Amino acid sequence: MLAQYPRDRVVRNEVGRILFLQKRYADGITEFNQTLAIDPEDLQAHYNLMLCYSGLGDEAHANEHKERYLRFKADESAQAITGPYRQAHPEDNNERQLIHEHVSVPVIPASKSAIKRKASESSPIANQPGGSY
Repeated sequence: MLAQYPRDRVVRNEVGRILFLQKRYADGITEFNQTLAIDPEDLQAHYNLMLCYSGLGDEAHANEHKERYLRFKADESAQAITGPYRQAHPEDNNERQLIHEHVSVPVIPASKSAIKRKASESSPIANQPGGSY
């Protein structure tokens, strides 16, 4: 899977997690750092780096990733306040929704005469006597 999707942070996190569970902490750190190269704010990578560094006894690096994990982690108390509004108005924050859709708006080409008319309406030079492009 990793050979097929080398920039897939989910796959990298899963490989790193397996390495952590096998107590191959240094290899796990390498893998989670690859995840952070793709997404520096990846919560799982920071959390698991905290665990790997703790496993190696490197508390300084473990605390560094703990701080980053807590920084990027969603504030659960705020979720209770903002949740009902977000559910009622999902379009206000599309990316925040767990399940969301990216909809492309079709571009309708304007005619050349409409573009010229629009330009002349907004141009102060074109609106003066004798003014034109």
